Amino acid sequence: MSAALGLWLTVAAAALGLSISAVQIAVLLVFLLLLLERGQRRLWDLPEAGPLGRPWLAYAAAALLCALAGVDPERSLRFIPRDLQKIFAFYVFTAALAGRSRPKLAAWLAAGLSASALIGLYQVASQNGLAPMLSRPAWLAPFPRAHGTIHPVTFGETMVFLLCGALAFYARPDDRSGLPKPAAAAVMVLGLAALLLSSTRGAWTAMAAGGLVLFARAPRRLSPVLALGLALAAAAFALPGPLSSALRERAAHFSDPRYESNASRIELWKTALEMAKDRPILGVGLSNYYEEFARYHPATVEGKERWGSAHDTYLQQLAERGVVGLAALLWVLGALWWSAWSRERERSDAWSLWALSASTAFLVMNLTESSFQVSMTTTLFIFIWVVCRETQERPA
Repeated sequence: MSAALGLWLTVAAAALGLSISAVQIAVLLVFLLLLLERGQRRLWDLPEAGPLGRPWLAYAAAALLCALAGVDPERSLRFIPRDLQKIFAFYVFTAALAGRSRPKLAAWLAAGLSASALIGLYQVASQNGLAPMLSRPAWLAPFPRAHGTIHPVTFGETMVFLLCGALAFYARPDDRSGLPKPAAAAVMVLGLAALLLSSTRGAWTAMAAGGLVLFARAPRRLSPVLALGLALAAAAFALPGPLSSALRERAAHFSDPRYESNASRIELWKTALEMAKDRPILGVGLSNYYEEFARYHPATVEGKERWGSAHDTYLQQLAERGVVGLAALLWVLGALWWSAWSRERERSDAWSLWALSASTAFLVMNLTESSFQVSMTTTLFIFIWVVCRETQERPA
C-alpha cells in the first residue's frame, strides 16, 4: 500500500462520523489514490467481493429495473447514482484494504466518533446551563438533543457503531488496534452518554440488539460491563433535573401510538403499504414515495403534505421497488450479516464481534429509519465491516 493511500485511509477513518461531506471526500480520494497506485491495471478489475458480489449486482439490477418501471422513470433514474454510491464505497474500501491488515484503523475510527460524541455532549450541556453557551461555530450551539455535526438520528446511529466497537475490544483486547482495554472502557462511557442524549429511540433499540449479540458471544467478560451500563442508563433516567426529565418523556412514549412522532410513523408506514398494494412487483419507482405521497395520503402529517421517507427502510423499498427490490435489499443485508456471523464463528476475535454486533444493530435501526438510504450511516457501517473483514487474525 502506498504511503499516501495508507495516510488517507487513516484520515478517512477519523472523519467518517463527522459529516456527509467528509464521507463523500473520503470515498472519492481513496478511489483516486487507488487509480494512481494501480497504474496500468484496468479500472474494471474489481476486487474480490466475496459473498457480497452477487447480492450487490442483484441490488443494482433491481434498482435499474424498478426505476424504469416506476411512475416517474426520469426522477428515479436521476436518483440511481446516489443509490449506488454505497456499492461504489464497498468496492473502493474493499480494493484499498484487500489483503492489507490495518488494525490501527480501529483507534482512528474510535477517535473520530469520540470527538463527535464530545461535541454532542457539549451541545446538550450548554442547553441545560452546564457549560458556557457558544453560538460559533454553529455546531457548538446549545441544542436539546446531542447531534455533533450531523442530524440527531444519524448521530445516534453512529454512536451505536462506536459502542459496539468499544465493547468488542473491551471483551477481546487486541494490542495491534491501538485501543487498549482502558481506552475501550472510556469510549464506552462516552458513547453511552452520547447515545442516550441523542434521544434517538431507534438507535437505542438497535444498540439493545447489538448489545444482546455482544453479551451472547462474550458473556463472562461483558456481564459486569453491561450491568454497569444498564445501571448508569437507569440513573440517567431517574435523576432529578431537566436532562433526566427529557429522557423520561422520550422513553415514556416509546410505543405509545398516540404520541405525535409514533402516530406519524404509523401513517407513513400505512402509506407505504398502500403504494405496495397497488404496485406489488416493482413498486412506484425509486424516490417516488415523495411524489406519490399526497395521492395516497391527502391529509398532512406533522403539517407536511409530502414525505420523502417512510421511516422504515424495508417498507420504503417495498413501496418504491416492490417485492423484487425488497428481496434484493434483504439479500444484501442478509449476506452482510451472515458473512459477519461466519467470521465470528471461525475467529471469535474483537474484529469479528464488532462486525457481527454492528451488522445486527444495522438491521434493527432500519426498522424505524431509512438508514440504508442515508449515505453517512451506510458508508460508515460498510467501512467498519470491510476493516473488520480484512484485518488479519492475530498470529498464534
